[in-house]
Amino acid sequence: MAGAGKKLDEQGPSEAERPRRLADGTLRTLGQHFFWQRRTRKVNDDLAVRLAELDGERWHFERDLPVQGYYLPIPFVLFGPTGVFLLEGSAGFWTNEDTASMSASARAVEGALPGYPNPVRPAIVLLGHEQQPRQHFTGDGEGPCWELGEAWLAPWLHRFADHGLTPLDIAALRAMAERTWRERRRQFVPEGVG
Repeated sequence: MAGAGKKLDEQGPSEAERPRRLADGTLRTLGQHFFWQRRTRKVNDDLAVRLAELDGERWHFERDLPVQGYYLPIPFVLFGPTGVFLLEGSAGFWTNEDTASMSASARAVEGALPGYPNPVRPAIVLLGHEQQPRQHFTGDGEGPCWELGEAWLAPWLHRFADHGLTPLDIAALRAMAERTWRERRRQFVPEGVG
């Protein structure tokens, strides 16, 4: 095999000695996107730690669930005894776009839960903040999406009397996900093998 044992980036003379090809203005916007992506990943990793503190028999969350028609996945879908929630972590910065996207995503998840009698509730959780829960709408009327400080997350989750999932529902959901994963994996095994 050609190139075996060679590092992926071994190309010859040192690139460090060549002058820059691109001006700051060319790279600025992309650099800002990299920063926001890293910051978002870190904040949502911190939120995952908080969600993992919930009782695992009564609550279940999935990360980065894709929603048809949206280019960004939902950071968290949380299922529990008081309802179904869509959550996104924030270090204190959110936009009307976030509010509109979370609200529309909640409606899309509602459509994937036929027979679920309550609304799916979207929220942006402000980590390190103590803001009391409040609903937010965009200037165009899109929403609602809750915004709340991290300190209010548990009280907010328990304030609803929705038709949530029981521990048996959570167990069934996990079993169906596992069974589907195994069945889909089998589809890639050639006929007559394994």
